[in-house]
Amino acid sequence: MSQALQSPACKVTTLNLDHNQITDAGVTRLSQALQSPACKVTALNVDHNQITDAGVTSLSQALQSPACKVTELVLGRNQITAAGVTSLSQALQSPACEVTTLDLGANHIADAGVTSLSQALQSPACKVITLKLANNKITNTGVTSLSQALQSPACKVTTLDLGVNHITDAGVTSLSQALQSPACKVTTLRLVYNHIADAGVTSLCQALQSPACKVTELELSNDQITDTGWECLRNLKHKEPNIKLSCDRSEKSWRERSIADRA
Repeated sequence: MSQALQSPACKVTTLNLDHNQITDAGVTRLSQALQSPACKVTALNVDHNQITDAGVTSLSQALQSPACKVTELVLGRNQITAAGVTSLSQALQSPACEVTTLDLGANHIADAGVTSLSQALQSPACKVITLKLANNKITNTGVTSLSQALQSPACKVTTLDLGVNHITDAGVTSLSQALQSPACKVTTLRLVYNHIADAGVTSLCQALQSPACKVTELELSNDQITDTGWECLRNLKHKEPNIKLSCDRSEKSWRERSIADRA
């Protein structure tokens, strides 16, 4: 495959190699191909393989090559830790790196990895606009560093997925402050399956009503949201009808509340 990608006759631009038990050795060969001027791959999906930090280091080197054309990179469900993210973050800060979509979902990057990424996002050279970090054991500490990055004028992120982590109301408060920054460009925010309760929902609702906030789509899970939080969300939906609110069982809940209101 890697040899074929280096052929001038090869026209492959989207390469899906998910669920293939690919190891670091395979990624190293693929990384060499990506650095060939003849390689035309712009979207690379190596989700659900056996890639570790060593493989990510090879891939990061390729991303810094002026010949590499990859703009969409899916690395979810591998064995990547904060160490691998550090090398990837260095690549993202290279002017030659063209990556605009980065999916690191279901790895092991934790707060340390998010901190490295946050530094990269503040680089004027970083082009990432879609960032998916679901299921990475991220806590409020990681969210705080990410919130600081989102307030940087250089940060270009518009879509942020932090679902299935360990974020509580304190982390959401930091994020809410960032959303109210004129420099923050986030329009889509996914926070499902964290540990967010009424206090976090309240801070989010306040942020989304700020003139500076650009969020048009918010996704939550409602396992810890009580009537107080639902009231905030319902008021937000009334005041900001253009914002799309998604929540577990939310459509049913909105309908039930609408019927109750009419009764």
